[in-house]
Amino acid sequence: MKHISTNIQAQDLLDQLELAVITHEDWLGTLNRALICQKPDLVQQFCSINSHKTCQFGIWFESIFFKNKHDNQIIYDIDLIHQRMHATAQWLMEKLQRKESISPEAYDELLFKRLAFRGHVSILINQIYDMLLQTDPLTRVLNRQKMVQTLEREKDSAQTKPIIPAITLADIDFFKHVNDTYGHAVGDRVLKMVAQIFMSHMRPMDLIFRYGGEEFLLYMQSMDIHTAAKTIDRLRQKLLQHPFQLDNGEQLTITASFGLSVLDSDRSIQESIEEADKALYLAKERGRNRVEGLYHEQQISPC
Repeated sequence: MKHISTNIQAQDLLDQLELAVITHEDWLGTLNRALICQKPDLVQQFCSINSHKTCQFGIWFESIFFKNKHDNQIIYDIDLIHQRMHATAQWLMEKLQRKESISPEAYDELLFKRLAFRGHVSILINQIYDMLLQTDPLTRVLNRQKMVQTLEREKDSAQTKPIIPAITLADIDFFKHVNDTYGHAVGDRVLKMVAQIFMSHMRPMDLIFRYGGEEFLLYMQSMDIHTAAKTIDRLRQKLLQHPFQLDNGEQLTITASFGLSVLDSDRSIQESIEEADKALYLAKERGRNRVEGLYHEQQISPC
C-alpha cells in the first residue's frame, strides 16, 4: 500500500471523510427525489459537466488527495468512480428533462456506481485506520512498531540487492535542557519541527520512524552507508539552519547527532540498530551536532 501523504492527522482525516461522504449521500438522496418526483430542476447544478469537481465531496477530495491520485490505487479509483457516478446522474437528468422513460437497467447503473463508491471509500477508511495504528501521533512519522515490521521486510529483501542499505539513529542534542528550561509543550513543538525538517529534506521513498523520546530512526532505501553519511550530514546542516522560535521571539538553535550503520541480511535488526547506537554515542562523545558511522565496527566519515 502506498503511503497517504497529507498535512492533517489521520483522525481529522477520518472525521472529514465521514462528513464528506454524508454530504454526498444527501446529494444522492436529492437526486433520487428528483427522479421519482420528476423534478429535474432539483439537482441540475450537480449534474453538469465536471460537476464531480464542484460538488462538496469533490472539492474536499481534490484539496486533500490531489498529490495521491496516481500514487494510491484506492484514491485513484474513488476519483474515477465519483466522476462516473456524476456522469451517470447527468445522463439520467437529461433523459428526465426530455421526458424520456428511465429503464430499471439505467437506474441500476447509478446504484451499481454508488455501491462501488461506498466500497472503495470503506477501503480508504481502513487505510487511514492503518495510519492511526502505524503513526506517532505527535510527530506524524511512523512509530516503532511499524519500524520493526518494515526493517524485517527490508532486511529480507536486501539479500537480493547489490547495495546494503543504511540506517541512521538521530538524537536531538540537549533535549532534556529544552524540556527542563522551557517546558514539555515547547519540547513537543521542537520534536514536531525536527520531524518536519527530516520529512521535508529526505527522499519520498525514505522512511522516518519515532524510535523513542527525542530519537528518530531514518531508513534510506537503496543507499549505501558512504552516500548516506554525506546525505545525513546535509540533513544535519538543514536542521542547524532552522532555529526554533519561542513565543517571546527568542530563537533556539536545535542540533542533532547522528549514528549510521547498515541493515545487514546476516545479522538481526537489533544488532544493526545497536551498531548505529554505538556510532551515535561516538557523535555525542565527540562534541554533538555531527555524523558518525560504523560498518562492522569500522568508522565511516561523511567527508
